[in-house]
Amino acid sequence: MTIDLARNKIEFQELVKKYIKREGIEEFMEWLDTTDFYEAPATTKYNLSVEGGLCQHSLNVFHTMVEMVNNFYSKEPDDSNVYNGDTLEAQGAFAMESIAIVSLFHGIHKIGCYVKDFRNVKENGVWVQKEYWRWDEQFIYGKGAKSVYILQQFMRLYVDEAQAIRFYLGGREDVLSGQFETAYTGVYENSPIAVFLFLSNEAATWLSRE
Repeated sequence: MTIDLARNKIEFQELVKKYIKREGIEEFMEWLDTTDFYEAPATTKYNLSVEGGLCQHSLNVFHTMVEMVNNFYSKEPDDSNVYNGDTLEAQGAFAMESIAIVSLFHGIHKIGCYVKDFRNVKENGVWVQKEYWRWDEQFIYGKGAKSVYILQQFMRLYVDEAQAIRFYLGGREDVLSGQFETAYTGVYENSPIAVFLFLSNEAATWLSRE
């Protein structure tokens, strides 16, 4: 699988410019441009373990989440939509800016964590060297929690946004912790955007063929 890195970078940047007006976003995007975000894989295995997979996955989650949210709330796609409330002042209400922030940026904890390496693989009885992506995380801070930490160096997040990103993996992070299960289920009960990010990430991970 080959990903068009330049096309995805342009789409990603255009979505950010269109939907996110938060103070600090320009500085964040300048920083992002100094990282391997647009070139890194999304994983060391599965179908997006290729150059550009992380950005591609983020775009997949965004488009999946927009479609899922509009379907659930029976709304026609409109940039001015408010979900789970008549106005953004309603508890748990959210709009396109929050969708863009949580979906496009939830995976930034993976920046700088993938290294190209080689390993010996036996093919037809002969050992050959094959290139692969190796996970090599230097700044360990959790997954969603690390994404929140990085984002908050540049911009303010609303509570629902921070919680959605923190718990985007549902119960698959800290799986032995009963306290963690209580925490994420508590968030999901009160924050629809967190539920939609979790579901969109799962759908984009396992159902997308891009």
